[in-house]
Parts: sequence; structure tokens; C-alpha cells
Amino acid sequence: MGGFFGAITKQDCVLDVFFGTDYHSHLGTRRGGMIMFDEKDGFQRQIHNIENTPFRTKFERDLADFHGCSGIGCISDTDPQPLLVRSHLGLYAITTVGIINNADALVERYFSDHGHQFMAMSSGRVNATELAAALINQKDDLISGIRHAQDEIDGSATILILDADGILAARDKLGRLPVLIGQGENGCCVSFESFAYHKLGYHDAYELGPREIVRVTAGGWKTLSPAQQADVLTRPALSDEADIGAVVRDIIAAVRSRGDEALRELSLRFERAPREQLRVSEDEIEAACARLDDDIKNAIEAAIANIRTFHAAQMQPLVRVETQPGVVCELRTQP
Repeated sequence: MGGFFGAITKQDCVLDVFFGTDYHSHLGTRRGGMIMFDEKDGFQRQIHNIENTPFRTKFERDLADFHGCSGIGCISDTDPQPLLVRSHLGLYAITTVGIINNADALVERYFSDHGHQFMAMSSGRVNATELAAALINQKDDLISGIRHAQDEIDGSATILILDADGILAARDKLGRLPVLIGQGENGCCVSFESFAYHKLGYHDAYELGPREIVRVTAGGWKTLSPAQQADVLTRPALSDEADIGAVVRDIIAAVRSRGDEALRELSLRFERAPREQLRVSEDEIEAACARLDDDIKNAIEAAIANIRTFHAAQMQPLVRVETQPGVVCELRTQP
């Protein structure tokens, strides 16, 4: 997992990026990174291992070296990031959150015969953020590149890019992870979780839709590629020739024999939603609740109470009759 935070304001926003990123520390325990942009001095970046020392402690000593009115930070459970990329699209910083199930296939398909090199992790895997950047760089502009990368990736990729023009935020094509925009008196921020920016003086302003890409500046935000809600909600259909009964029997057999492993494969196959953990974590539940308005929470609680009251009224007392000696008949209502 992981999380990111970005801010762009009319004044120095190093502390906003620092604290906003730190508030996402519960989403990852391996790597933390920050990168700031200053119009005069350009980019400043730092990445630290946070496995044994918290993000805040690691980065406090770097704050004096950071300055700028825009920046992004990330917490990662996998790759060191953000990365600084120079290409025909210019110089930009990028951080990603998601999973790439077909990383090896993408490297083989697009880069094996072009002399392209990737920095390998200690495990031998390719840095997922570097691979996403390489896919982006295949197109003539960042927007087309982001869409190309998300189309080619089997899995999900939520992307945050910082360049001289501001911040580009792109929600994954399935809408699996939230991307929220907060707005304050002096600028805007981008975050996974709203409480991260509420503590910094920003208020809720906008939530990106699935596959939506927005440009965020100190003055606001603009959608550059609209959300594609309809495509996300469309499930893969069974072919006309498919024997639905056979498909269901195969699913049941797979789950009985391989358990959670089969459930993960089926989730990817039918829902197009890769998920490492099947059980929703307490942090995810709390984060989802935090994003709901009180009116919505009250409406949900009222609906639960109404449904419970209605169905409880359908419960009938047990009817037990001895129709003749030794012969007992019962009428029992099961919920």
C-alpha cells in the first residue's frame, strides 16, 4: 500500500508537504520521500528508509534544506520514491500508488529491444514508479502518457506528478483509491485522506472520479481528462455461449480447493480489482468513514434501523402442536 500528499500555494509550503505526508504514515512502513520545487532553485529531493525510524523523525533534519511553493511527498511499502525524471516531456517528479501485475511483460514488450535500463530493487523487481514513468514518456504529452500507462498496466496506478506548472493528479482507472483536493486561503493540496489536510487548514473541495486527471495550481484545479465512471461500473460480460452453471461450479470448486488465493484471482477476473488483503482493514474503514458527511452517516444509520425494525416484525413465535400422542408438529420462522 502507500499514500501521497502534494501542496501548491502562494508561499513556501514545505511544512504542509511534510506534515501532510506524515499523516499518511499508517499506509506504509518502508520508504518515505519528499520533493519540493522552487522557481529559482528547481527541485530538491530526499528519500529515507523509515522501517526503523518514523517519517517525521527522519525528515525533520532535512526541512532546513527544502524550500518552494509546490511539492509532493509519499509513504511507500515498496519502492523508493518520488523519482525525478528528465525526458522529452521535460523535468518532472513522480510518485505512484498501486500494483502492476504485468511488470515483466511490459518491460519485455516495450523496452527489451530498445536498450532501455531500469534500476532493479534488491528483490530483482523493477521499480514500479520508474516503469510507470517510462510508459508515460512514450507519448508526446503528460496527459496522453498517463492514460497510456494506466491502459497498459494490469492492476492499478494512482499517479501524482510535480512539474514547473504545478501538480498533476491522476486517479486509478477503477477508482479503487481515493484522490481528494483540499483548498485553503493560500492554495490547494492533493491527498489520499481528508483528515491529513483538515489539520493543515484546508477544507474539502473536490474528489477525482475514476481515471480523472486534474491540474492543480495555487489558484484552483482544472480537469484535463474527465472521469470514466460508466466504463468502471461495467462488469465483464459472459459470452452468449457460456454455460453459466459450469462457470459457477468452477468458481465454487476453485474457492473450496484454493481458498483466498482463488478469491484474489476471481476478484481480478470479474471485478478488475486486484487486492492483496481480502479483509478490509480498520484503517481503511476509519478513512472511509472520515470522508462521509454527517448527514450521509445519519441516513445510513436510519436506513439500518428501519430495515431491522421491518424484518424483526416478520419474526413469528414458534408454533408447537402435539397432534396426537408422540407426534409433534412445529412451525418455525428462521431469520
